[in-house]
Amino acid sequence: MAILREAGIDAFVFDRNMSSVQGSLGAVTQRVSVPEDHWEAAKRLLIEADLGQWILET
Repeated sequence: MAILREAGIDAFVFDRNMSSVQGSLGAVTQRVSVPEDHWEAAKRLLIEADLGQWILET
């Protein structure tokens, strides 16, 4: 989230509370949504941060 915030990209985190309730089990992962007009920039930043494996395009 900090990477996106520092780039001025608004992002919304889904399931943040459920993820913390489950602890480290990993049963519920957090999902991040960004506005469509910022998608390419967000995607590039995440790939550069070696987080590209977590990107799902729907």
